[in-house]
Amino acid sequence: MKKVFNISFLVMLLVGSLTLFSTSCKTSSDSSFKKRVARGKELYDSYCKACHGKTGDGPLANELKTTPPDLTKISARRNSTSFPVLEIAQYIDGRKDVKTHGTREMPVWGDELKVKENLDNEKALQGKIGDLLAYLESIQE
Repeated sequence: MKKVFNISFLVMLLVGSLTLFSTSCKTSSDSSFKKRVARGKELYDSYCKACHGKTGDGPLANELKTTPPDLTKISARRNSTSFPVLEIAQYIDGRKDVKTHGTREMPVWGDELKVKENLDNEKALQGKIGDLLAYLESIQE
C-alpha cells in the first residue's frame, strides 16, 4: 500500500512540477509567478538560508560535514539553461538523497514543512515546495 502512495504522490508531484515549470521563467512578468517567488523567498529565508546562505555560505555552513551548495548555480552545475524542477523537488521533499551530504544532514523538508507550516494535505505541501522551486529558479545565475 505504501508503494502505491509513493507512486501516486510522485505522479502528483511531477504533474505539479511540470505545471510550475511550464508557467514559470525568470523573465516572466506574470504576477502569479512573482507571488510564488515572494512566498518561496520567505520559505527559503526560514528554512534554507541558515545553511545555504546566498551562495552556500550560511551562518551554519561551517557546522556541517559538507559545505552546502550554492543554490544560485543549480542550472549552471548541470550545464543547462533550464531549471531541473522535478529533481530539485525530490531533494527538497526527501525522495532523493543528497549524495554530497553523505548521511542526510539536510532535513527531509517534505516532512518538516508538513509540521512546521501546519499543512494537512499533500496539495498544500506541493504548493509550498512549488513556491520554493519558483524562488530557486528565479535566483539562477
